[in-house]
Amino acid sequence: MRWHKKSCNLNVIFKKPNKYKMDGKFLIKMGSEVLHFDHYDDIPKEIGAVISFKPNFPTPPHTEEEHKLIETFNGKLKQLMERECQRLRE
Repeated sequence: MRWHKKSCNLNVIFKKPNKYKMDGKFLIKMGSEVLHFDHYDDIPKEIGAVISFKPNFPTPPHTEEEHKLIETFNGKLKQLMERECQRLRE
């Protein structure tokens, strides 16, 4: 297997944690193990690789609060991917 240098987005801004809690199915590789997390906030700061990112979407019709929660999903995935990238730079 040939390794390729991963291009990292150094412009990702890590925002303060917000009040919206994200549940779902998140699979994260840590060393040789793949760990399952039900809550985004339970994922450790240092990770190996993002295997699966499947947040639970609220059932429609969505309230304004639910729309705000959904709007956080993309940013949280980018933050996870940047954590993975940081490990690769070390």
